[in-house]
Amino acid sequence: MKKNPELEAYLKKYAPYFSHLDKLFWPEGLTELDVIKYYLDMSPYLLPLLQDRPFVMKRYPDGIQGEHFYQKEAPPHTPPWVHTWPVIPSGEQENGQLCAVQ
Repeated sequence: MKKNPELEAYLKKYAPYFSHLDKLFWPEGLTELDVIKYYLDMSPYLLPLLQDRPFVMKRYPDGIQGEHFYQKEAPPHTPPWVHTWPVIPSGEQENGQLCAVQ
């Protein structure tokens, strides 16, 4: 995907926790910025279907060929406008906050 300086500037201004926009995610040359751009382009179609549902991310910190993990809890930098609720597994104490797509 071709660089988009306007999108990069927007993301750096409004989402400062995106720190590795040029990080390679797929061997074909797709980067974190490409993934974000795809989600932004698809959001009008995806968000109505996902609204008010729990959100879980399968994260690949070292790219698609590296190890992965499931992030189920809302991170500490979750914006205040994102709805969260306690995660309480059966028979256990509360262990975090789950967030929903708004």
